This record gives sequence, structure tokens and C-alpha cells, in this order.
Amino acid sequence: MSSSKLSLLAHLTHQKELIERLISQHFPDIPLSADVGEEFDSYWQARKQEVITNLNKGEGLQQIGLEKVIGRYLFTKKAPMSDDVRKLWRSALHCGNVVASRTA
Repeated sequence: MSSSKLSLLAHLTHQKELIERLISQHFPDIPLSADVGEEFDSYWQARKQEVITNLNKGEGLQQIGLEKVIGRYLFTKKAPMSDDVRKLWRSALHCGNVVASRTA
């Protein structure tokens, strides 16, 4: 199987897991009159925010800077500029936020 097919399979598996979690954890509490699309969008936004928060904590990065870099990537579909990534790390180092495993 080619790497692109494996990548697609991994992506689809992840999507399936997210949908299953949404159904099992959130659908029982959704009123019958609710818009399922809006509920999914709300769920998806919360999951994205959770991932960003965990990344910030795990890497010691500032959330606002990371959100800007991610937002720019989502808008342009281009990898972040190395200067932007360096600024995130410099900011974390300057504030003493980098976790011990990264500085060792």
C-alpha cells in the first residue's frame, strides 16, 4: 500500500473515531430539536481547542502565538515560516516555559 493510501486510511480512521466519540458522548444529551450540524461544529471547535491547549502545555508555547501560526497555516495551506516557529520557541525560552525534556 502506498504512503498516500496509508495516510488517507489513518486520516479516515481518526475521523471515524471522532464521530464515534461525538455520538457516544454528546448525542445522548442533544435535544431532539437541536441542529446536528451545529452540534458537530461546536464539538469540533472544542476538540481543536483541546489539542492546541495540550500542545501549548506539553511544549511550553504561548497559546496566542501558536493559534496565529496554526490559523495562518489553515488559511494559506502553506507550512509555517521557520521565523514564526523560532519566535514561538524564543518566546517560550524567554518566559522559561519550555518543558524540561526539551531543554535537556
